[in-house]
Amino acid sequence: MSRRHPAGVIVIAVLKIVDGLWGLASGCALLAGGGALAAVIARFATSVPRWIGDALGGAIALVGLFLIVFAALDFVLAWGLWMLHRWAWWLTMIVGVLSILGSLTTLVGGNLTSLPSAIINGAIIVLLLTTNVRQTFRLD
Repeated sequence: MSRRHPAGVIVIAVLKIVDGLWGLASGCALLAGGGALAAVIARFATSVPRWIGDALGGAIALVGLFLIVFAALDFVLAWGLWMLHRWAWWLTMIVGVLSILGSLTTLVGGNLTSLPSAIINGAIIVLLLTTNVRQTFRLD
């Protein structure tokens, strides 16, 4: 017997894809930007030791790689939610809470680029907790 996809599950899966695309774009920008920053510092900052530019560029690229990995996780979760796997509900809830906490720390620091992710994950958590979605994943 196949289960129907309630509107809440469809919206959550789409939001996970959107969040994954946002993370993928951000990660690729940081990955490329880290290397570019290291090259610019090496070329123009003659009074700064080269290793500082390399370390800073590498750290930025590492954050970009981290975002790309989490974007891939978002795509896996979207698939799991679409297939109505219970593990996907739980992992989406955990990732959503952690993403909001991470976004809040960057927002407090004045970085507004994490605001879309915080809003998307907040909406996902609200939808995950609705009765219809919880029943679909047989959590009630």
